[in-house]
Amino acid sequence: MVGCADALPDGVGAFDTILLLGQNIGLPGGREQAARVLEELARVSNPDTRVLASGFDPHHTEASEHLDYHRHNRARGRLPGQLRMRIRHARWATPFFDYLLCSVEELTRLSEFSSWRLSEVDHEETGHGYLAILVRR
Repeated sequence: MVGCADALPDGVGAFDTILLLGQNIGLPGGREQAARVLEELARVSNPDTRVLASGFDPHHTEASEHLDYHRHNRARGRLPGQLRMRIRHARWATPFFDYLLCSVEELTRLSEFSSWRLSEVDHEETGHGYLAILVRR
């Protein structure tokens, strides 16, 4: 089966736990896509499902190139940590897609009108990375 975060394949079943490790809380990409991705996760989950998702807060920086990128994104109506990227390997490349580095506060706002709510957060010692646990409403 082949699918993507905002269009999971039919027939995959219902999950009790969904892991979005490796900073993959960024799969929603941005405000517009977040609702679709979160609802797709709800569609393939049981009522007691938990999403364990790692994230990275892009606001913990003083690097001018990062702060400039955040300003550029805000001016375009995008979230500060929203990235436009693609993955390449040898002769293959994916289409460009949005990926999101977001703070816990931004994640809370993105999930506010979804089937999920932020239940717990465990921050790494550096303060940049975190593990978020989302539960069904």
